[in-house]
Amino acid sequence: MSLNVVKGSRVNLTKDTGLKKAMIGLGWEINSSKGEDFDLDLVMFMCDQHYQCLGDSYVIFYHNLQDPEKAILHSGDNKIGGSGDDDETAVIEFRKISSNVEHIIIAVPIYEAQKRRQNFGMVHNAYIRIVDVEKGEELLRYDLSEDFSIQNAVVFAEFYRYNGFWKFRAVGEGYNHEMPGLCDKYGVEYI
Repeated sequence: MSLNVVKGSRVNLTKDTGLKKAMIGLGWEINSSKGEDFDLDLVMFMCDQHYQCLGDSYVIFYHNLQDPEKAILHSGDNKIGGSGDDDETAVIEFRKISSNVEHIIIAVPIYEAQKRRQNFGMVHNAYIRIVDVEKGEELLRYDLSEDFSIQNAVVFAEFYRYNGFWKFRAVGEGYNHEMPGLCDKYGVEYI
């Protein structure tokens, strides 16, 4: 049974559900108005206790599909959305995550949003969902229901270690600085 979460919600995934391997799915509708298609990107920053990314190889997105330990595997880039299902995905194996990683930030910037004059106020039915890969069950869904009408990047959620377990927190913070700003926030250089 899936739980719809809202900003601030917390769930102890590995303790409460026994989750070992999760699929993160990002979906959105294609642009039905004039202009270019929306290109949302699923990005994960693998960070230490101070929310600083461990390095460039720990930023998982369409240019770096896995971390050095192969704990996270990204499916690749979808440039238009609207598949009716998850448009971009990543699979996380919690047992493989480096012991130096305390936080996994799940962010979604809109590619070239400023150039294309796009923001999340224009995107419809965007969501992040967490699926238990072993059971094939959706555990959580975080629909983008907040009004991010002027932001072009959103930190949707994070996984974080707590007393030996991985917990999930729905963050829901909008930013107006696309991928370069997110990289700066988590201490890595945008390439």
